[in-house]
Amino acid sequence: MSTPKNDGVPLEHPAKSNFGPLLDDFIKEFGCDPAKTNEIAAYLAARPPIDTDAQALIRRTRIKIAKRSESAARAFSETVDALRACSDLSNADDLIRFIITCSSGHKTERSQRAVRIAAANAALLDDLRTPTRAASTMSSSSTRTLLATSTPSSAYSGSASTIHKKIFLPMEVEVAPKPAAVLNGRCKGRTVVCSEEMIRQTVWALVGSEGRYITRGAAPEDRLVVAKHCAVDDALHAQLESLLCVANAYCDLQRIAQRHKSGLLAQAFTLCLSDVIAEYIAIVSKLESQLTISRESVTPLLIQHELGDWPLRMQCLAHIAANNESLKGTALLNNIYAAYCCTSRDSSICHSLCQILRALLAVFHEVLREWLLYGRLNSSTSEWMIVKEESAQYEDPWTGGYRIVQNAVPIFFDGFPRICQQILVVGKSMALLSSMGVADRSLAERRHLFSTFDSLECYYLPVEMQKFFRTITGFYERINSEVMRNVVIEFNMRTHAELVQKHFLMTDENLALTFYSQIIEETNGDMSALDSQKVCRAFSSAKATCDSWPTKLSTVARVDATCGLMEDELGVLPSPRDPNGGPIVQLRYIANAPVSIIFNEAAMGRYQHMFTFIWTILCADFQLVDLVQKYSHLVYNAWRIWPDFRPLCHLFNAVLARMAQFLCVLRFHIVHSVIEVHTQKFNMELGEWSNDLDKLIEAHEQCLRGLEEGLFLVDESKDVRTLIASLCDLIFEAVDLHSKFTSELIAATATKTLSRAVERDFDDTARFEFEEERIREEETYQRINIAYLPLIRNINDKFVRQMSDLVEEMLHREAGVKLPNLAMQLDFTGYYLRNGVKTKFRSSADQGVGFSQ
Repeated sequence: MSTPKNDGVPLEHPAKSNFGPLLDDFIKEFGCDPAKTNEIAAYLAARPPIDTDAQALIRRTRIKIAKRSESAARAFSETVDALRACSDLSNADDLIRFIITCSSGHKTERSQRAVRIAAANAALLDDLRTPTRAASTMSSSSTRTLLATSTPSSAYSGSASTIHKKIFLPMEVEVAPKPAAVLNGRCKGRTVVCSEEMIRQTVWALVGSEGRYITRGAAPEDRLVVAKHCAVDDALHAQLESLLCVANAYCDLQRIAQRHKSGLLAQAFTLCLSDVIAEYIAIVSKLESQLTISRESVTPLLIQHELGDWPLRMQCLAHIAANNESLKGTALLNNIYAAYCCTSRDSSICHSLCQILRALLAVFHEVLREWLLYGRLNSSTSEWMIVKEESAQYEDPWTGGYRIVQNAVPIFFDGFPRICQQILVVGKSMALLSSMGVADRSLAERRHLFSTFDSLECYYLPVEMQKFFRTITGFYERINSEVMRNVVIEFNMRTHAELVQKHFLMTDENLALTFYSQIIEETNGDMSALDSQKVCRAFSSAKATCDSWPTKLSTVARVDATCGLMEDELGVLPSPRDPNGGPIVQLRYIANAPVSIIFNEAAMGRYQHMFTFIWTILCADFQLVDLVQKYSHLVYNAWRIWPDFRPLCHLFNAVLARMAQFLCVLRFHIVHSVIEVHTQKFNMELGEWSNDLDKLIEAHEQCLRGLEEGLFLVDESKDVRTLIASLCDLIFEAVDLHSKFTSELIAATATKTLSRAVERDFDDTARFEFEEERIREEETYQRINIAYLPLIRNINDKFVRQMSDLVEEMLHREAGVKLPNLAMQLDFTGYYLRNGVKTKFRSSADQGVGFSQ
């Protein structure tokens, strides 16, 4: 560094005028002594000119600062912009370049250099006043260095101006080297940091900025800590750690608030955290400004005092936010509500929790309002207490997958168990009425009542909660009456119920027999030739003949029969078949809303199983009746044609009579003990006094359960259902066997009648030929008798054995309802129980004979 040529500086140095008012601002800004204005002016004038371009120097300086701390780089840029924005400062870039050049060294080295300069100047002053002590104060090398920097005349001058000049010369005087300070113990190898610098960086850390001595790792979750290379006093270290806990809480809150959340409640929560963070940053910025202006020493205790209750508030909020970071929807609301209820009203965290809770409840209240008033669910609200499942089987607005999520029910509804169900019913009712185009006459009144409640008080204050829940109950009762009037009464739901029961449960004997007759006519008696077109024509003809389905209801609902081949995306697929390979007749019921609310797809599927079971029994009964009516006289005359047919005909008659008695008892039980009991009970619920659609759906569900249990379609009655199906198969087998027997008997009888007519017209010479024909007829009869007698006997034994098992199962069922009355009607004389063991023994003996053969 060069020095001016002259030895003294006047009281008004000429260089002072070159700087103008800028020098006064510089002295005030950097805390210099105003009395030393001339010396500072001389020092500034002695500085060499700066040739560096200002823009390039500012850019390099910012890059250098940014390598250490991005926040410090932002602060530097803001300072540069502020200086350039000053209207009364024309040479801002020169000032910035001067400040950068003068402060480019390390602060610690500059402080040590200033101390050494002051010590050297003080020693020089003493040496000039008392020359005899110069040798003891300074070494010869130090004296030579100092003298080499000045003129010969000024070195030995004793004038006051010369001494004053030497004292403030910015020259580094080489003094005797001292041993460097060495840190031992736990501070070994560390750098001693002044408390002021540490406090300054701690204040920056309160808003998440790290520096040279307050650092953290690269991961976002890493904590702000005092750098390992810093040696800080134990008391100061503990106070710094207390402030760093607040800084880390701020970082955690900021990280959680910056994450993108789905759902209105989660977004409201993050927005509230952002508001709290903004309020905290404003307080820290104000504190930083106060500390910068203040000339007093700043301590961590003073910072904590200025922050007030914010350290505790930030740490509590960070803990609550971390615990609820993964939650969303009503679960998040429940946690915040519980935290607010457990917090004292006098605590510092209560105000922030109240703000967060009010924002969350405002979102919840608005979603609830949309649901109660219009029946709409906000698609952006996830994990709410009511959700809608997107499924193909739910098509109407009532059973459209709306359900209550028990885990998402708010905790302030726990004391009111019916309120959630009422809220669900009101919303579903509004969605249903809206889909039907019904005018909502009470919307304005409900909207006004709902707007009178505060979104926080109606869920927190007991009095307001009671009032709010009474209002919802009023909504529930009024909407129920609207639904019943516009759905049950207007759409004549009771008539639909009777029609469904009439066609699927075949309660109309005339309709069932007509449908069966039309199927026989379409297939010419061959059930294996049945397909969907034939069965559909037969069912339509039966409906038209019996007038079973009113024309005025065809626009709302219709029922068809299907069978045979069905169309599919991959082509034509075969229809469902029974175990014998025959087609299964099915009914298809299609209804529009709101009829489909009760008779939905799931309920009609259960009706379909009932129809299949009942139709199997009806077909067996109708076939058996047709057989008896058609061939009873022929079978009666068969043993008169050939006496050896008597055992076979008696066995046929006995088997068919037992089967007819079984079907008669079973059908009577199904119609009078099962169908009439449960359907009449449900139809009574469909009166005009009904006021709850969900109760009707539940009554229909109970009706279906009772029908399934009475028709042996539940799992507990699987054995009974299997035995009944097996007995029906035996009936079909017996009918088919009897049909074959009568066909062969008719053919043989026709041949014998023809031979007798011809026998009267021939003479005695040809009678021996007719005798041979008679012998062949006898052989034919004997062959028929030998062929069919064991077959019908086998069917009889199977029927008796399975009837015995059925009666035994009904009397001694382990699960389900016992059926002693039905069992007693099926085996009134105890025949099956007595002969069931015999048939089992006989069957075992026959199998043994077969094995021995």
